[in-house]
Amino acid sequence: MAGSHVGYAALYKAIRIGDWDAVNEFLQHQPNTLSGEITATSDSALRIAVDAGNLSIVEKLVQLMHEEDLEIRDNSGDTALHMAAVYGKYRMAECMVSKNTKLFTTGNSSGSLPVPVNLAISFGHMKLARYLYCLTPPEYLMPERGDNGGDIFVEKIYTGTLGKTARTILFPV
Repeated sequence: MAGSHVGYAALYKAIRIGDWDAVNEFLQHQPNTLSGEITATSDSALRIAVDAGNLSIVEKLVQLMHEEDLEIRDNSGDTALHMAAVYGKYRMAECMVSKNTKLFTTGNSSGSLPVPVNLAISFGHMKLARYLYCLTPPEYLMPERGDNGGDIFVEKIYTGTLGKTARTILFPV
């Protein structure tokens, strides 16, 4: 952390170690921090909690956040849900999308990042991928909306999750 983000070092540390009392106290004094960037790479408190793997902190932060705060992106365009999908954090993802269903269809700001279901598949988190897929609006996976639907299919072939029969049909020997 550098520059204007130095003042958030205590919050960052408290989130990483899972000290809710310290996190809550910091947020009481600086409530705007909940929806702000607290690192030089534009990470939010929620994004840091996901990265730390701290479900309890994630749940408490989500409770305090406004729906639109869950759409905050880091410098790479990732939301906290994108990171939960990468790490396979099912309960974290469930917590976030229960508050904001727009997260299912959120790619990054440049449009180059896949929706969360694609990330879950890519990283082999099939339980989470199935959950996200079932809740992702089908129209968002149609070709006219971009590559997300096709990418899901390709990733399922690549990861072998379509099964032997599907591979034989698609790629006969």
